[in-house]
Amino acid sequence: MNILKHLCGLAATIILACSGLPVAAQEFGVLSTLWTFQATNNPAIASNIAASVTVTRLSSFSLDVTIDLTNASTGSFNIQWDAGNDGVNWGNSTAGAGHYGWFAVQCTNAGTSIRWCTNITMGSVGYWRANWITNLSVQHATNISIKAYGKTAAN
Repeated sequence: MNILKHLCGLAATIILACSGLPVAAQEFGVLSTLWTFQATNNPAIASNIAASVTVTRLSSFSLDVTIDLTNASTGSFNIQWDAGNDGVNWGNSTAGAGHYGWFAVQCTNAGTSIRWCTNITMGSVGYWRANWITNLSVQHATNISIKAYGKTAAN
């Protein structure tokens, strides 16, 4: 009886392997650390980032922003972004493939550490870039990190 169970399991494995169905697992992890800043970023200062992430095999990804301030604030950090099809030429229109825009990462008056996450849907556009971040918090930022996360097929 035990041998019959093993033979049935082996047969099922062979059938799945030969069926052509994709059986690759997916792993969730960091695609790219777009920008890390560890110094004092003064209020009202725009810092250039110009870092891109390749998402040609993904329809969406997650953006994770962490910010440490010297004091609590109710301001924001604005991140300007754009997207493109080839990783070289970037959009300058708010609609369609090769578009651009900005996020306002809101600070809360509850503390000095901010963590902000969002999902970004790419559709058929294969590259996303963070251009700059502006400190509108009226406080000094001591650490800023922007990372892109996604599910990648395990090899």
